[in-house]
Amino acid sequence: MDIIIDYLNLFVGDERQFLTLSIVLIAWVGLAALGRVFFKNCTDQVILPMLGWAIFANTLTLVGIFTEIGFWLVFILLTVTATITFLYSIITNAKIFPKSFWQTILLVSPLLALTAAMDASQWDEFSHWLPIQRFLIETNGFPSNQNPSLGTPLYSGYPNNWPFLVMIPSMAAGRMLEMSGGIFNLLLLIIIGIIAVDTFYKFAKIEKPNGYSWGLAAFPILAITILNPTFIQKIILTNYADIATLACSGIGAFLCWRLSDSLAAKNSAETKALAFQFGIAMTLLVNVKQSNLVLFFLLVIALIMVVIIDPLISKEKLFRLLPVILLPPLIMYICWRYHVTEALGKDAVEHSFKPFSAWNWAVVHLIIKQALVVAFKKIAFFGLMTIATIFVILQFYSKWGSYQRLTFILVILFLGHNAFLLFTYLASFGPVQAATVVSYWRYNTHVGATAILFLFSTLGFYLHSLPLRKIKTLPLSKIAVTLAILLPLIFAPKLRFDLESPKPHFNLVAHELSKTLKPNDKVYILDPLGTAESVVITRYRIKRNISFQWGWHKDTSFEKLKNFVASVPHRGYLLVHSSNPAIKRILPLIKYNSSYLFQKMESKWMIRKSWQFPDDHKPVS
Repeated sequence: MDIIIDYLNLFVGDERQFLTLSIVLIAWVGLAALGRVFFKNCTDQVILPMLGWAIFANTLTLVGIFTEIGFWLVFILLTVTATITFLYSIITNAKIFPKSFWQTILLVSPLLALTAAMDASQWDEFSHWLPIQRFLIETNGFPSNQNPSLGTPLYSGYPNNWPFLVMIPSMAAGRMLEMSGGIFNLLLLIIIGIIAVDTFYKFAKIEKPNGYSWGLAAFPILAITILNPTFIQKIILTNYADIATLACSGIGAFLCWRLSDSLAAKNSAETKALAFQFGIAMTLLVNVKQSNLVLFFLLVIALIMVVIIDPLISKEKLFRLLPVILLPPLIMYICWRYHVTEALGKDAVEHSFKPFSAWNWAVVHLIIKQALVVAFKKIAFFGLMTIATIFVILQFYSKWGSYQRLTFILVILFLGHNAFLLFTYLASFGPVQAATVVSYWRYNTHVGATAILFLFSTLGFYLHSLPLRKIKTLPLSKIAVTLAILLPLIFAPKLRFDLESPKPHFNLVAHELSKTLKPNDKVYILDPLGTAESVVITRYRIKRNISFQWGWHKDTSFEKLKNFVASVPHRGYLLVHSSNPAIKRILPLIKYNSSYLFQKMESKWMIRKSWQFPDDHKPVS
């Protein structure tokens, strides 16, 4: 019985679960309604929430940079606008979602419920993505020299399109709802899944069901889960911005393809509408992560190359549209860089390139070697895109059609992105990080949509030449529905990575510590055998008005640790999460099976609280 209860608890959380799910879905509807009102000519209903998000994020960005108006007033005005536009769409019968969208949401609801029941647990969530949301809400403005972060250090130069989206539920609820990012990530992936399934139907030349189809609703879920070679639960079900980049670059590739097809068909009205939609959608991409400007330029280069290569497309028409394509993203990117330069200056915290003389030329061979090792280990993604590259080479001089245009755009995005990544390891990272190509696989998820779109479009393209009678006899819809429902149920324990020890213990201690400490209390964190995970979690939980120092050291010698402990001032607190024989000599009261909160009183140490490790926590010494 206990096993059943423990299993059900994987899907059931506290009141935050309901709040997060309901507000995220309401916000998604509002963004889609905004997109419909401002883009009445958009025939691809699936991207309307993205266009609405662009309106929302761009408005907040411009207001935050150029006015003294706070984010809260803008949020209220945009919420009212979204509500009015939603009611207007109902009155005018303007569709804001594809026909099977809500069926897809019902089928994916076990995964949505599981995600909403989780607690934040990943390093980068605590080091930037959650603190920046809280900072924007609490200070009502961007980080600047006049509005600095007083607690958790932030990557203050990072753009904020992603935090703007995921902080909507927290603003609406009046409290931090930390798992909204995971829910939004799943909704963004569903957009890519729906687009992938649509390309399959298009190239297979199979008519989509006219009515509501559970099979049609289930296929997008499979596209983004079991058939997604870049499905990494510790990125998707978190507040990380990688999936937002995947969705924006994927939609950019989709709109590039649609635009090239429209140019080939000489559909002037549709071409103008698609060019404008692409330009607005790309304002999202360039201000999700600072390096995403490269992805935008790769998409534009791919589109220009398609137009130059394909004799069916008028070069002149595309070049007339370039201002509409280029100006919106570039204007928004330049506005943000203006803020970074003027409001932060040299104090801006962001990644940058090193001087040419400091580039990692000595480890170039190791960079290439390790990148190949990673590619071999992740053969599902890299192998698929290698096949796509071969297809493009083989079909380069043949007659081009819609499939060839799409494949070419996807390959240029994939190859260009990887070339840029290798360049960053050479010019931006430290020698050790470069030689190990740190996060190379994670960064490739930024173009993960290329593999999903290539897989489904290729299946459709080559399926068209096969006898469809045999395929139609297969119960594909029933299989898809069954898998969509069962997969999260089967893999639920694996998906609840937030329960992996020692994360729950660190979160518990940090939560209780936040209730114990006063605003001016000094906290020192000693975790000499840890990875500093305890530090980033505690630093976030104790909020922005607490001073921090931490004691994670590669050098765990007696002298090093003794000096660190001695640096704690009178009445200062020392939180100890791990110990070794040297720590035992300094603090004899410590046992290896607990975390301790000490307070220094003159030269003596008093234990104020202790927390015993859970059974699955392996204390080290």
